[in-house]
Amino acid sequence: MPRLAFVARTNEPITVATRLPTMTTDDTDAPQVPIVCSACETTSRVPLSGVANAVARHNDQLHDGEEIAQVDPDIADQIADLVATELGLLEDS
Repeated sequence: MPRLAFVARTNEPITVATRLPTMTTDDTDAPQVPIVCSACETTSRVPLSGVANAVARHNDQLHDGEEIAQVDPDIADQIADLVATELGLLEDS
């Protein structure tokens, strides 16, 4: 849910965005990773190369560094399984 703020002179409400960073035009061909934040009720996709920075920046700016925003847990599990398979960790001995 967006947060409301008020303009000092007019006392009119304005919406303050609390979204996660979005992709830039340079990253249109890069794989996109879903990032979720349960506290802000937001989901965003960011380029794989910027995931760590995007999550850290979001948590630092909006949650005082507390690790709330994260890679979608289902995707993180799938990536972990792919890496384990690639490294041969899931093969029977």
